[in-house]
Formats: sequence, structure tokens, C-alpha cells
Amino acid sequence: TVVYFRADMLLLDAMGTPDTEIGHYAASYRIIEALILLATPASLLVFRALRLEWQATLRLRARLVWALAIAVIAGALAAGALMALSEELIDVAFGSSYRESARLLEVLAWALLFILPNAVLTQAAIALNRERAYAVMATAAAIFNVALNSWLIPRYSALGASWVTVATEAWVFALLAFGMVRWCTERDKGVPDKRFST
Repeated sequence: TVVYFRADMLLLDAMGTPDTEIGHYAASYRIIEALILLATPASLLVFRALRLEWQATLRLRARLVWALAIAVIAGALAAGALMALSEELIDVAFGSSYRESARLLEVLAWALLFILPNAVLTQAAIALNRERAYAVMATAAAIFNVALNSWLIPRYSALGASWVTVATEAWVFALLAFGMVRWCTERDKGVPDKRFST
């Protein structure tokens, strides 16, 4: 997770992106990070709720669906607000000299459509004792992120890195959603969990 959250900054610098452009990208990303930080307590509450129901598949699924619905709505509202108020937010947070960051923030805002649901799915994976599977998925996301950044940054610079962030979060969502459907289906069918069998 750390790799795909930080690889973009390292690659932007390594590939000779001008410092001013890196600064604009960092400024726009700080606003996304602030929203993630605000959402962290809610994701921990989701973990507790799901962990309490981890052996009751129907109740767990109901709680998960509700949590995902709220996360999707919150992500859409936050993304819309960031796109509509990008220049004003950048001016307030960093000053008018960072106005160019608004264009990048408008792209990064799309990532919130996936970041908040991903927080819910991550907590669900951990609540279901699927830490190893999550680690594999995060590793796949990191490889995807580095490869795509290596291709797009030389062509589109910070704008390319912004779209890679969105694509990576979408990829993580796809992996986690597929895993969650599979795990819940196995439980519905009564497939024994080999990790706990003797």
C-alpha cells in the first residue's frame, strides 16, 4: 500500500519532472490525503461492525452492502465537491501561486469514487481473516502502479501520475470486490476454510 501511495512522487522526481510541477502534484494530493484521514475513523468502525458478524454471513453481507453504499455516496459527493471547488480549495490551502494544482486535483478527485469503498472492502477483508489475500492484492496494485507510472509519467508528467492514481484505486476496487464476492459465495456454499481446518 505504501508503494502505490508513494511511488508516483519518487518516479516523478526520478524521471526529471520539474520541481514546480512536482510541488503542484504534491499539493493536490495533500487534499486527497486529508479526506482519507477524515474517513479513517469511520473505516475502523466498519471493521468493528463487520468483525462482530464475521461468522454470520447474511448479517455480514447486509452490513457490508450498507457500508459500501454509504462509501460510494460519500465518495461521489466528495469528488463532485473537489471538482467544483478545486481552485478555491487550492487557494485557501496553499495560495494562488499553486493554482495549477487545481487541474490535477480535478483528476485526483475521481479516485475518491474508489478510495472510500476500498477502505470498506479492506476492513471487510481483514475482518474475514483474509490478510494474506489482501497483501497479495496490494502487491499486485503496487506493481500495476509502478508499471503504469513508468509508462505515463514520461509522456504526461504529473497529469499522467494523477490518472494512474485513479486507475490504481479502480484496480484495487476490482480485486477486492472480486475477492469479497468469492469469499462470500464460498461461505454460502459451505466450503470449509482450509486455513482453519485440521
